[in-house]
Amino acid sequence: MQPHSDLNSLLFKAQPRAVGLDGYWGPVTSSIDWCEENYIVSRVVAEFWNSLSNAGFFVLPFIGLFFCFRTKPELRFYLSHLALMVVGFGSFCFHSTLKHEAQLLDELPMTVATCLYTWIYLDMFRAKSSQANMAILALVGVLTSAAYLLLKEPVVFQVLFGTLLVTQLSLGLRNVRRIARTHPSESRSFWTMAVLSVSSIVLAFVLWNIDQAQCGALQATRNSIGYPFRVALELHAWWHALSAYSAHTAIVGSEYSRALTRGNGDVTLRWLAGFIPVVDLKRGDKSSADGSARPPHLIRTKSKRA
Repeated sequence: MQPHSDLNSLLFKAQPRAVGLDGYWGPVTSSIDWCEENYIVSRVVAEFWNSLSNAGFFVLPFIGLFFCFRTKPELRFYLSHLALMVVGFGSFCFHSTLKHEAQLLDELPMTVATCLYTWIYLDMFRAKSSQANMAILALVGVLTSAAYLLLKEPVVFQVLFGTLLVTQLSLGLRNVRRIARTHPSESRSFWTMAVLSVSSIVLAFVLWNIDQAQCGALQATRNSIGYPFRVALELHAWWHALSAYSAHTAIVGSEYSRALTRGNGDVTLRWLAGFIPVVDLKRGDKSSADGSARPPHLIRTKSKRA
């Protein structure tokens, strides 16, 4: 069996674990069986908590799309939210069934989504989209997928996918620095989103690898403490929740950055429930009065002297 083709297995190569009970979908055919015991909550869902934790990949993009229909950004941002939703759907299918076909539905959309986000970052400050950038990233996506499907070499997939992610992160931070210089009044908001996005994915990455490296100990601890507290130790479920939040925050940051770059003064950044960023239409003085446009107090910026 091949290890799971995911960037995170660059640190720990997860080995298949056939644990738990038999269920509706039959024998495991995916290249990995995750640390959550199979079918212990439901006979029709192989990994219940790993499946349920994909809710963020549906709720957050739905929120993003709702506000897109209000602010009417470029098509790329509608596609960004939809791509995140597709990733969540594939992950839900994979963890629900632990079938090889569903595993492909989980992993291949990750490549497509990452290529899309990288293209958006590359073209952030261009008046028109670069056809060359689009063609190059489309080719990278095809080659990365082919490496996984045809060569059956997980290391090749991991290196290519990891390169895309590092490129995306580097471009994103470059864009934040640039937009913070050109729009100093929004500097705190952009750096807050950057900190939230990066810290969330780093924490998710750490939890993912602990889940793989210490699976036996985690299973024993979960079984000893029982419900409801054992759910807190389903670390792969936390990976889903945190990575969905990280991706959503990055998408919204890009959307807002693009709006400012294009001179769209009709939109503003809002924080739903104090931690979910969205781009929305301005509402006069009310947006600043109720504090909904203010980012969480994570970043302190020096005020400019008159």
